[in-house]
Amino acid sequence: MHRSIQGTLFAGLNCQIRKLTYKYKYDLIPEDSEEFHSCVVQNYLDLIEFATGEPKEGKWAALRAEMGHPEPFRLHMIGVGNENFLPHYRKRLEIISTKIHGKYPDIRLVMSAGVAPAKIFINPAWKYAKKHKENIIIDEHAYHSPKWFIKSEKRFDKYPRGTAKVYVGEFSANGSLAGKKMTVQKSNWFESALGEAVFMTGIERNGDVVEMASYAPLLNLAGSEQWYTNLIDFNPGTVCPTINYWNQYLFFNYCGTKYIPVKGKLPEGMYVSVTADGENTFMKLVNVGNQDYDVEVEGDFAAGSEAEKNELYSERLQAQNKLSFTGTPENEVLPKKSFSRLDGCCLHLKLKKNSIVAVKIMK
Repeated sequence: MHRSIQGTLFAGLNCQIRKLTYKYKYDLIPEDSEEFHSCVVQNYLDLIEFATGEPKEGKWAALRAEMGHPEPFRLHMIGVGNENFLPHYRKRLEIISTKIHGKYPDIRLVMSAGVAPAKIFINPAWKYAKKHKENIIIDEHAYHSPKWFIKSEKRFDKYPRGTAKVYVGEFSANGSLAGKKMTVQKSNWFESALGEAVFMTGIERNGDVVEMASYAPLLNLAGSEQWYTNLIDFNPGTVCPTINYWNQYLFFNYCGTKYIPVKGKLPEGMYVSVTADGENTFMKLVNVGNQDYDVEVEGDFAAGSEAEKNELYSERLQAQNKLSFTGTPENEVLPKKSFSRLDGCCLHLKLKKNSIVAVKIMK
């Protein structure tokens, strides 16, 4: 299988929030300096040549071949900076973009939209992107409370079509932007996975706008946390996927290529996303309401089709999958798979309070 890859490079200035936090004395390389053009800008061109060039035509591509990979990589996009914003970032982006697209017109640029999903960061990025709609993806980051993620389920419904795409490059319901201090004891609760699951139904529904999304951070060495909410914990002997990982697992593995609109009014606290491919129909159902629901789904299904159900459920919103530096995983919530048959062309299932359910109906 061939997969596209993406690189992200320094834009000539530090992450601006870290500059304020750690009071860096030197925070940027002037864009009119020789260092900016010979180091920062040239690094982008060198990386693209290394990844995509022909070994006989450039030293960096030749180096790639010497390292054991003569075939080019499928580098289709490149990130410019991380969590940068303000006019001097966009000025650097313009210079880098001009140089890249002068030589590699098909490379798409991932543009930083700051540190938070707020208008002060997002709006200037979109204003800039409207002039470069063919080659820009907006990198939005969202660290907030589970409640924010639930309320933001419709966030992308009204985003402009026919212009730049969105990459939700970093997200997790850790509560940091809601003023809640992160701790090991309060990280990766089942409640956070529920909030993220609701938000992801909105991402999937708006797949024509949201091109990519990725949870962050990805890996964490147990017992040495710098950031207390992570996707996968590990120690020298084993790994422990968090509940949030298993939520990502369900959304990734139960997903078609075409979105199917849902008809009818949903009960309070219930969120649904339906997709399909040539062989199967996939549903994700999330219940953050105050009661269980008996769900009846009708569709263009073959009578008596087999349905595969995979469920994440806990009575405790504070449930965690935990790992210490020397221990073994303590899993409170893992996916539970089951199978059933449709009643004619209708699927019946019980959606428990506080649950995330993925279903595959096989044709």
